Amino acid sequence: RSALLVLATLTSVYTEDLPRTSYFKVIDLWLQFFVISTAVNIAVHIVVDHLRKKEDRLKAEAKAADDSLIFKKRLPEEEPPKKTIKPRKRPMSAKRVNDLFIAGFPIAFLVFIIIIFIIIVTRPNVTI
Repeated sequence: RSALLVLATLTSVYTEDLPRTSYFKVIDLWLQFFVISTAVNIAVHIVVDHLRKKEDRLKAEAKAADDSLIFKKRLPEEEPPKKTIKPRKRPMSAKRVNDLFIAGFPIAFLVFIIIIFIIIVTRPNVTI
């Protein structure tokens, strides 16, 4: 949260001395990218933490269910319960989301830098 506050403060400090215009300057795009990427970073960490806690809870429930089956007495004539296999989608794991973000964020940053470079090079009157 404090990172967003710092970025918001920097945005106001850097744009304060620049002339008011009706169009975006490169510094505006630069600062907005970092505000948005910081917010996305925080959101991904919240999702990863939620998924990790959910996985831990499911593991604990499965372990408790396995432990309770050990102590049940089964009559000799009783057949063991049949397990049915249901095809289901593989849920997103916390590790998978984290790995995707670790790979995706540098790619997004690189694409942003290339776009900014193209804007600066192709437009001679770009205000930085």
